[in-house]
Amino acid sequence: MTKIIMAAGATGGHIMPAVAVALALKEQEPQLKVLFVGVGRKAEADILDPILGPLGWERVTIKAGGVKGRGILGKIKGLLLTVMGFFSAIGVLKKFKPDAVFGAGGYAAGPVGLAAWALGVPLFIHEQNRTPGVTNKLLASLAQIVFLGDPEGAKYFKATKVRIVGNPVRQEILNVVRKAESIFTLLVLGGSQGARGINEAALGLLDNLDKLKAPIKIIHQAGASGVTLLEEAYRKAKQETGLDYELSAFFTDMARVYSLGDLALCRAGALTLAELAAVGMASILVPLPTAADDHQSQNALSFEKKGAAIVIPEKELTGERLRVEIERLMEDGALLEEMGTKAGELKKTDAASSMASVILEEIVKSTNAFGLELNPNGTLGEVVEKAERP
Repeated sequence: MTKIIMAAGATGGHIMPAVAVALALKEQEPQLKVLFVGVGRKAEADILDPILGPLGWERVTIKAGGVKGRGILGKIKGLLLTVMGFFSAIGVLKKFKPDAVFGAGGYAAGPVGLAAWALGVPLFIHEQNRTPGVTNKLLASLAQIVFLGDPEGAKYFKATKVRIVGNPVRQEILNVVRKAESIFTLLVLGGSQGARGINEAALGLLDNLDKLKAPIKIIHQAGASGVTLLEEAYRKAKQETGLDYELSAFFTDMARVYSLGDLALCRAGALTLAELAAVGMASILVPLPTAADDHQSQNALSFEKKGAAIVIPEKELTGERLRVEIERLMEDGALLEEMGTKAGELKKTDAASSMASVILEEIVKSTNAFGLELNPNGTLGEVVEKAERP
């Protein structure tokens, strides 16, 4: 049985690419066993538990922390947590005995990737953004292969290790068929944890609904704190204007959500943009101003230059500005359609399957670091203990 650890935690932007790759791996290797390693954030349970349970896969958590952008005490705490996480990860790997480790970035990937290198387990990492994060920069020299979501990221890594594949999207998102709704539908997608700046601007938009020339439906993923902030305003808007809306901390059925939307208002994380491209949806992008190396602004500008999105810096985001941009696109159907078409031209359909194929091929070439070997025919899934050989 082939075993792989997916190191991905904290946010959906790290978790969902790992899920897409894991599902693609299982498609190619049905007996695959997967263990997800995260850092114990609520988003991990919300996203992973409904997916892993039916598959019989599990997840565990380790300690880990960041150091970039923190003060001295924050850096010390982050380093201590990472050291603790490394030793925890060593224990996880020794117990699970994986054939490979896949790191999708984020806090969990650092300690687990280091543990994989220390134990001689093949390590594969995926960088989603144009500018790589600290974790992937550090792990790149230890990894067998560095998968890239954006070709612009290639200059940061050793050329012989790089594979440009795009950002993986789950098959259910790739299969979305957009439905023609009778009412213009705005998707407000704050990510797995919500987005405070977008949520606050949505409050302003609700105050300006009476200025819109046509009715609108809003489907809003707001995070737990966002629901608390917004639920009364949405109820009031429904009473006063008849607004049709869905408000949730987190949607587990994103394929359905995407199928209903005409326009998305969201951050510019690499996974979000990959999903917008997959469904061919126009968007208003609000880059996270605190993102490392301002990588979300770079992501967003690539979509804007293509004609697939409108970019609004968070400091310029107001309810009135939103109303103006939304109404312009509601009235100009040709522009909205063109933006969606341009987004669709950026679609990558085989990123997950390509990564899965490469990982499985590399496993075939490797001897398991825990004293396990592939069977004599070189097929996956059948391993025997060296010590038990006659």
